[in-house]
Amino acid sequence: MSCCMKRANKTEKRYRRNAVCPLPYIPIKDYVEKVSKEYIVCHHCKENFNLCSNEIKINCANCNKFFHCHIAGKCRGESCTEILYNSISNSHTLSYCLNCVNHMTCIEDTCLCNSCIR
Repeated sequence: MSCCMKRANKTEKRYRRNAVCPLPYIPIKDYVEKVSKEYIVCHHCKENFNLCSNEIKINCANCNKFFHCHIAGKCRGESCTEILYNSISNSHTLSYCLNCVNHMTCIEDTCLCNSCIR
C-alpha cells in the first residue's frame, strides 16, 4: 500500500493579486528624514518649497492647488465655515487663490467665493 500513497511536493505559498502584503519595518528616524526632503510647488510662482519650511500658506478650495503667494484669503461666507467640536473658537474657513474669486470681493485677507455670492 505504501507504493500507491506518495507524499505531494510542498509548494511555495503564493500571494493573491489583490492581497495586502506588509512592508518591512522602517525606523521612524529614517521615515522623518525621507519626508523632510520632499517638496511642494507653488502653483503661481512655480518655486519649490520644503515641507518643513512652512512656506506654503493655503490649499485653494476651488482649484485644489498649493499657494504661498497670489492668495485672496479666507472666505467670509457662512457656507465656507465649519465649526469644529461644537465651539465657536475652533472653526475652519476655506481659503481661495485670486484666480478663483472675484477681485472686487477681496477685503484685506478675506474674500467671498463664487458660491457664497449667489
